[in-house]
Amino acid sequence: MKLIKTIAIAIFFVIAITFALQNQQLISIHYYDLIPPFSVPLFLIVFFSILIGILIVGFADIFVRYSLGMKARKCEKELKRLKGEMETMRRELGEYRESGKPGEPESSAPPRISPSEDA
Repeated sequence: MKLIKTIAIAIFFVIAITFALQNQQLISIHYYDLIPPFSVPLFLIVFFSILIGILIVGFADIFVRYSLGMKARKCEKELKRLKGEMETMRRELGEYRESGKPGEPESSAPPRISPSEDA
């Protein structure tokens, strides 16, 4: 896997270098007379644009990961609370069954109806 990653990075750098060598023509940059006009090679504009895109996506990814982490922590808290509540209910149910409260059937079978109650 590391070899494949190294090869992919090497190919990327070869493509970037050949792109820079093929696009060295100067272009003039003008922006509403707010900055004085200047000339830069085309490949610098392209690389700078790619770099800004990578930074924007990187910051967006950091924000998404942070919000998902917060959501995961909230869900873990809720899960812990619900597990505690479930354990308490199981304990109370066990105590209730052990106490043998009247009206509560001992088994899970439905209650029997006596013949005198049919009429």
